[in-house]
Amino acid sequence: MEKLFRTMALLLICFFLTACRYTTEYKFIQPEENISAISIVTISFNQENEVVLTEDSVISDIDAFLEEFRKVRCYVYFGDPTGVTEEGVSAKVIKISFKDGSYELINWDGQAKYTSERGLDFYAGFRIFEKDDFFQLINNTGT
Repeated sequence: MEKLFRTMALLLICFFLTACRYTTEYKFIQPEENISAISIVTISFNQENEVVLTEDSVISDIDAFLEEFRKVRCYVYFGDPTGVTEEGVSAKVIKISFKDGSYELINWDGQAKYTSERGLDFYAGFRIFEKDDFFQLINNTGT
């Protein structure tokens, strides 16, 4: 009986570990038709620990980029939401700008969003991407 209990407990643990994420399509904070620009930016922090965005490249063909972006596997993560980067740590990310002036920053393991009402919110998303595929996309994107 004890052996059966251990086996059932092990199976239950394995189920929960594999159920922590599932494949999905990334949902932007606004509909795609509201996208005004896409760029690759580096997010960093100045001496006062304020966010600094440095534009690395501008995506000239938004539709082509979105097509490639959709090919990168995306998962919903059922844990604590992560921000686009840790405080004080710089990261190269995708910036999706919208017609109303808001934008979102997307990293392989977290997102942030900016709105005029709330400012920059580092805990906007529960999405993670395949890390290598994500960086291949942003590092091979031309202007």
